[in-house]
Amino acid sequence: SFTIPKLVEKLGDEQQAYFYAACILAAGATIILFISFLSTSEPPADDDDLPVPTERRGIWRTFVADLIGFWSTLRHNGPLARLFAAVILSGITTAMNGKVLLYWIKYDLKDPSVMSWLLALPAVWLVLIAPGWTWVARRWSKRTAWLSGTALSIVSLLSFYIINPHDHATLIVITLIGATG
Repeated sequence: SFTIPKLVEKLGDEQQAYFYAACILAAGATIILFISFLSTSEPPADDDDLPVPTERRGIWRTFVADLIGFWSTLRHNGPLARLFAAVILSGITTAMNGKVLLYWIKYDLKDPSVMSWLLALPAVWLVLIAPGWTWVARRWSKRTAWLSGTALSIVSLLSFYIINPHDHATLIVITLIGATG
């Protein structure tokens, strides 16, 4: 995302630049997914002699049966339901942090030159802070690490709303708090 302004500058047409940027990101994600798929394998199971199902039910019947089984499991497993809710909310807050930052730079600061380094800042910060979160998870628990990170993300979003930063320094601090979470 931090290369998009450079691409817009080179192409001149913003709509075309965003299209090409999306294509490049999609191609990169597809390549990474393919590499991950090829490098992943399941360990051999102890029960290799499992019976192979002979009945072919069709993909939709299998899908519906799996979906019904999933909702049944979720209904009877409160911790799993809370985990799914937390993962979904975490994804939403991560996306919100990214979008808030992008639109804040473009429409409030009105300084697109900042985008090239400020949008890359959370990714670089995550690489630096990951060992700290690993330490927290090992020292206390994964739950503590996750809840602490979620709390920091909430603090970051609320800070955007309450503080309403108009200067680069405050925006950087709020961005780093959000990236830490």
